[in-house]
Amino acid sequence: MRQAWIVRLASCVILVACCCNGIAKEKNNPQNDPSAALNNLLQTMTPVKDAATDDQIREYFQFSRVIEDYKAAWIGGVDKNRARSQPYLPDSYFADIKTEIQDTDLAPPFTVWFKHTVSRDLMDKVLDAYLKLGKNFPGSPMCIEIGKAQAPMGDQWNQLTVLLARQVVAKVNAADKVKIDDARAQYAAAHPGWREGAQ
Repeated sequence: MRQAWIVRLASCVILVACCCNGIAKEKNNPQNDPSAALNNLLQTMTPVKDAATDDQIREYFQFSRVIEDYKAAWIGGVDKNRARSQPYLPDSYFADIKTEIQDTDLAPPFTVWFKHTVSRDLMDKVLDAYLKLGKNFPGSPMCIEIGKAQAPMGDQWNQLTVLLARQVVAKVNAADKVKIDDARAQYAAAHPGWREGAQ
């Protein structure tokens, strides 16, 4: 299961840089509200029949450390992909992005997605396997089973991670607006002929 999550993390990690790269284009467009889009997506996700319970999912998060692993990979991607962002963004902006990622409560949206993909019966078996196998759970038959259950909903997972990343970037952009505007002006003054968005 952990290997499947790491593959899914890659799309989210790369997205942070893409979102940072689009600051100027999105900052004045009220139709680009990632929080509203995220809420809409979560409301359209209907649970599977006899979906895993909140308690089961919480226990799974504790055993698997999937939220912690997700955040670590996401934060790691900020520096890894920084070169793809706007050249004027200051170090403090990226520090603020990482802080906002760490402060983001992923349990509620992840819980909705798990209820959308995993039944109570399957989660019982997964938790039982975790208790028996511990660190040997990844790659086990039950790890493969939960991965199979979630695979058909990969598009929804991708949408969810994109919107979570956009939400983080939007919050930091709003909080750091003055800092970003000042950095952009200074960069433009130091680089005559530079135009934002030009390659």
